[in-house]
Amino acid sequence: MLTLTDRPSIRAAARDPTLDPLLRAVLKLRFEQMGGTGAHFHVVQRGDALADAEAAVGWPMTLDGSPCWEWTERHGTVAEVVFVLSDDGPAQVLLVPDDACPALADLLRDG
Repeated sequence: MLTLTDRPSIRAAARDPTLDPLLRAVLKLRFEQMGGTGAHFHVVQRGDALADAEAAVGWPMTLDGSPCWEWTERHGTVAEVVFVLSDDGPAQVLLVPDDACPALADLLRDG
């Protein structure tokens, strides 16, 4: 899991040539839209489990079988999953490449 919680880390990841170009494009877009504030980004990587994603955002993916996220958006092979846990703190945003975590990819497809 790659966690980005401030302007410098988001900016650096958006420019990191080792990250998937689609991930970098989403990070760059959201950085420009929000001025680098207002969200913590968590990039799910190969080997991460569903529990890792839940720990990163601080909230379960589902409760009683219903999705707990506010919204999702597809960016090619990357899913953006947004959680707003309170009005007082940053949004928690998961960026999930299709090949990163099969259990999470299945949940997003079915949820």
